[in-house]
Amino acid sequence: MKRIRELKDQPLTPQLVLDLHRLVSQDTLDDPADAGRLRPPGKEVVVDDAYGTVFHVPPAAG
Repeated sequence: MKRIRELKDQPLTPQLVLDLHRLVSQDTLDDPADAGRLRPPGKEVVVDDAYGTVFHVPPAAG
């Protein structure tokens, strides 16, 4: 997290968002290749609970 503090004054660019994603998701994802990259087209993500209540459906990738 020290690295994140070092980046706090940088302009928020798409590349910085990807770098931050890589930093915070390192060693936490099912597929390590997903760290620091955008969701590919066709990979749908829906956030719901145990009852099936959908809380978030993101826009299509791509």
